[in-house]
Amino acid sequence: MYLYGPDSQLAAWHGLGEPAPLAQSAKQIYSAQTRVRELTDRGFQNIFYDLDKLIVVSFWADSCRPCDAVASTVVAVAQKIAQGPHANRVKFYHAQWDAAVNPRLFKQYGFKNIPVVYFYYMCSGKQPTNDAPLLEAATRGDRFDTDVASYLRNIDTILQRHGYIVPTRSVAQSRGWKHSHTPVDQGDFKYVDQMLIEPSRARPYLDRLYCTNAKLRLSGLARIVDRSQFDVIYQRINGQSPGADTMGVVDPRTNKVYLLTINGQMQIYLNSAVHEAVHLFTCRANGRFAFYDRYGFGINEGFTQLLTEDILAGQKVSMSSRPYDIERQMAEKLVQKLGFAAVADDYFKCTQNIVNALNKNGKFMPFMTLRTAATRAGSGNERNQKYREIIRLFDGLP
Repeated sequence: MYLYGPDSQLAAWHGLGEPAPLAQSAKQIYSAQTRVRELTDRGFQNIFYDLDKLIVVSFWADSCRPCDAVASTVVAVAQKIAQGPHANRVKFYHAQWDAAVNPRLFKQYGFKNIPVVYFYYMCSGKQPTNDAPLLEAATRGDRFDTDVASYLRNIDTILQRHGYIVPTRSVAQSRGWKHSHTPVDQGDFKYVDQMLIEPSRARPYLDRLYCTNAKLRLSGLARIVDRSQFDVIYQRINGQSPGADTMGVVDPRTNKVYLLTINGQMQIYLNSAVHEAVHLFTCRANGRFAFYDRYGFGINEGFTQLLTEDILAGQKVSMSSRPYDIERQMAEKLVQKLGFAAVADDYFKCTQNIVNALNKNGKFMPFMTLRTAATRAGSGNERNQKYREIIRLFDGLP
């Protein structure tokens, strides 16, 4: 978002900071070209139905010198994009912010200063709401608002985020994170959030869910706690004590995430942070995690860890050790038999591919018996034995 008062000279500066007179107004600049299309009250909302497109919208007004400078820049950027590989992925619009010309736009977008440029990525094909604003990014509001390269970098960042440009370095590489037991703290969670939508098998699911659920962010929901707090919280949420590998828990009613610290500096392992960040996007039904309710703790944790390791592998992060090892083996066996997409659809979309496959092959009731026995097991060894029996059961699927 770019904000300038009507007397600001910043948007008209260039080069080494010398002010340059502008020969044309924003209205003249936009009228003389076709790359940046006009939006009015009547058609403005239609842009939000343009699925999987990056939309750049420039708001301007007459007698606004910064608007003139930004108009010239937006047109130059649109022309540059039109000549590149993403010409069909990015669309440019301009809208006159004037109560007499577009009264509904003027009322809906109560800017205190202009010009304003929005960058939207249309991930849902629906109009934005408070919960899903779809406002993906904005560069800083300073003299670089008239720098074509600055706009192009911003567009590249958004396209990278959604898989249309392969980044040269992953988030983990840029942070120096090399193994799964790297300690991270609360301030690192915003980078963990970004890792979810970088290349992995889960990306086609997480990208859409991440974009349409703006409040499901580890950085906004997670809290690192000590052992005494964690055990009480886990017991309250799940009705039992945490297992040896359990380092985090999500409350499905509030989406709050609680992570067990590994040291006095209130840090956790990178693996644990990614694991719980993935959990936030598990499909819900009646305020609960449907995949967990249907298939039990073991498969739920195993597939979450499988997704976690996929994400870390895409980040070039090595595994220092493998938590939920037997649980992950159960999930891997299901993926081997049914395919990744079938299991992921159950996990993210609440389909019933696993149930249907077990029913079709007469294995659903034996699975439920073993799952119940694993839940009621009196020791970790007994539970793991039931999990191994489940793996053999899955091995019998065609």
